[in-house]
Amino acid sequence: MNKKSVLSNANKSLCLIILSLIISGAVAFSGCTKEKAAGPKATGPAGTCEILDKLPKDLAKPMEVNFDNRINVLGVTVNKVSEEKLSVSYYWRPMGVLESYNTVFVHFTDKNNKGLFQNDHPFCQQKSFEELKGKIVKETFNVDFPKNVLGQEIFVKIGLYDPKSGGRLKIASANVIPTDDDNTRAIIESLKL
Repeated sequence: MNKKSVLSNANKSLCLIILSLIISGAVAFSGCTKEKAAGPKATGPAGTCEILDKLPKDLAKPMEVNFDNRINVLGVTVNKVSEEKLSVSYYWRPMGVLESYNTVFVHFTDKNNKGLFQNDHPFCQQKSFEELKGKIVKETFNVDFPKNVLGQEIFVKIGLYDPKSGGRLKIASANVIPTDDDNTRAIIESLKL
């Protein structure tokens, strides 16, 4: 075998290896992309964070869900504002330092617990714990949802987690509000879009 044919065979082998890697990478990437495409996150304005002295009278669904004696969910108001957009307000009362559990996850699921869209966001980041402790915090977001969920019953499920470790705060008490995911997610609302 001459030097040219050895190089040619090596080049063919190298090309086959590279082609295999590209194809397997494309398949893996498309799988990740498809999984992430389950639904849009909050869009539009980043959301607002207001400090209130008391709960508003127009609060649609009052409740009290205690997450690890650090923070309570006091209520939620969900309004459909267009064909593909919700306005969602969450009402909280911080009681203890959240530490690394400073990110709120909100999963909008169907009756079979399939995730349809979400509204994960940092908890009222522009304010310090000292400013918020014992106060009522109202966070409001515009949340886009896909058209294919119209007509379905949707469940709004909420909790707090540490974005670095993925660990979630446990629910200490929820009164009549149901929970799931090993008592880390409160099912705070159901609605038909």
